[in-house]
Amino acid sequence: MPKGYFVYRSRTYGNLLFLRGFAKGGSTRAALKEIKKHPKLYHLNDTDSPPPMRFVNASGKVFNAIGANTYKFYENIDQVVQHEPNEAFGAVVLG
Repeated sequence: MPKGYFVYRSRTYGNLLFLRGFAKGGSTRAALKEIKKHPKLYHLNDTDSPPPMRFVNASGKVFNAIGANTYKFYENIDQVVQHEPNEAFGAVVLG
């Protein structure tokens, strides 16, 4: 393992990272600058030439985080079950 790295081995294929910065004097500029400067996430085989980080600003975006209450709910669950490895979840979740 290269020195100076924090390694995280995910049990799943799909991953999201949410970061939070805090306003200083009513401005988010300093927090945004630090968030974009420091975290670097990439595969170890890309160490010599890491791809640029992709940041998505979700401020002001409307989205529904409540699952469907129709058969679509089961179709969404099926997508996860088919995509992710069984070993990623315990028996209760898989059930």
